[in-house]
Amino acid sequence: MNPYQPSGGSEPGGLPLLAGGVLIAALCTGAVLHIVSQWINLLVVFPMVAGAAVGFAAAAIVKMRKIRAPLLVGGLALVGALLTWSTDMGIGYVRMRMAFSEEIGKLAEAYESNTEDKLGADALARTIDVVFVALGSGEEPDGAALVATLTNEPFPREDGTLADPVPRPAFPAVVTGYLRFAAAEGTTIQNNGRSETRVGATGTGLLWGLEVLLMVAVAVGIAFARASQPFCEHCRDWYGDKEQIFVVSADTDRKAALEAVRQGDAAALALVANPNPDPKKFVTLHLRKCPTCAASPRYVRLVRNKVSGRKNNQSNLAKGMVDGPVFDKLVAALTPPPSLRG
Repeated sequence: MNPYQPSGGSEPGGLPLLAGGVLIAALCTGAVLHIVSQWINLLVVFPMVAGAAVGFAAAAIVKMRKIRAPLLVGGLALVGALLTWSTDMGIGYVRMRMAFSEEIGKLAEAYESNTEDKLGADALARTIDVVFVALGSGEEPDGAALVATLTNEPFPREDGTLADPVPRPAFPAVVTGYLRFAAAEGTTIQNNGRSETRVGATGTGLLWGLEVLLMVAVAVGIAFARASQPFCEHCRDWYGDKEQIFVVSADTDRKAALEAVRQGDAAALALVANPNPDPKKFVTLHLRKCPTCAASPRYVRLVRNKVSGRKNNQSNLAKGMVDGPVFDKLVAALTPPPSLRG
């Protein structure tokens, strides 16, 4: 048994299509997430659903364009998950900026009505940026300083001192200010729909980190798994999803069965073969193959089964590629019972 190694190839145009598809999925998912979270915010469920949306979008393109580059696919899914969270936060930033623009716009109109000066859009944008930085620092914006910044001229305070215009801050400082202010506003957590718990800036930051981790883990996991599926390079097609399952042995003989499968030793496997083991603990051999090419290697999983009630807890003991003739010898002594036929 040899590990399956994806070739890293794809159909022509597959990678640009994947990048574009992930971008669109991330933007749309982030927008929907922001809208829905205005009414209800499920702190763990929503990030996982958002990550799944990006992951499944990537997986669909991977399957369609036959992309066999798991690391690259996983990297794009990671970027998509981060973009989803950024879109959600970005819409909140834009909405707050629009609210500030309306209020500061009134201040600009009052100034223009008392003077002959006309304030341009740049003056308004500069003042809004200054407000974000001030709020992020936990300071109340100085009214006189805002007027001075808006007009780009010193403006007298009530105590007779002059407020100088504040230089326009860099964009990263503005975004940081918004995030700090949003975190300081806190987050409300509903407890079973009956009571609410409000967390402060630190708790909100930790919740944001958890959201990002969940989105990334789910999106990358789904996309990476799809790109890691076995593929027949000769026939240019994925192996079939349907598995044929063979009962191998009792759970107590799993180590011997594992060694026999790894070595391709049919004689050793025959020594532990047991078509009727304990139905609650047993080992099975799962087969997937190219639906077209009979000569392609078989994709095999050796699986440990633990049945509890109606639930079968499965764990892979080994998985990889086995040559057709070797596999045929391994299963010669194994009989797939009707209940386990794939």
